[in-house]
Amino acid sequence: MKLKGKAAVITGASKGIGEGIAKVYAKYGAKCILAARGEQVLALAEKMRQEGYDVIGVRTDVSDYESVRQLARVVQETYGGADILVCNAGVCILEDFINDEDFRNRDRHFDININGVWNTVKAVLPGMADKGGGSIVIMSSVTGYMVADPGEIAYATSKAALIGFTKSLAREVADKNIRVNAICPGYVLTPLVEGMAKQS
Repeated sequence: MKLKGKAAVITGASKGIGEGIAKVYAKYGAKCILAARGEQVLALAEKMRQEGYDVIGVRTDVSDYESVRQLARVVQETYGGADILVCNAGVCILEDFINDEDFRNRDRHFDININGVWNTVKAVLPGMADKGGGSIVIMSSVTGYMVADPGEIAYATSKAALIGFTKSLAREVADKNIRVNAICPGYVLTPLVEGMAKQS
């Protein structure tokens, strides 16, 4: 129960890596706030509550700052702020860079993978600082930072940007007793990766 009493916000928590993180955090005693766009996040939160865990679900679009501010208000009102924030929400859609003409794929990656992390941290960080500290985990990737695959230029760019964000944020909030780290997974069998496999 090493996370007992800690309030943990997890974005992209309705499936895949986010769902896995939520289940492990809850197992170790955390009070979990699951955030995702679809109704599935509410169903997962209810299922976990039935299993005896302290969990709430909040439908949230990380690309919309006002939506994330509402998430932060719920966290503040329910648990007095977050002790842990996991920025996990993300997308990966393959594209042919040469033939992409409208930039919608690029913008979608940047809006969710970069701006979504920025928005979430910006909204949740003040409450964490007021609590006296905490931990922020940014879900980056080996792609962009260490390796590259065809069709993933937008994804790679967005995930590489998160490394710079993590390092800069860590320096900025160190005096507030807040740790900031990035995780760089390789391929994990999730609905996102299954979707990529179907595209290729």
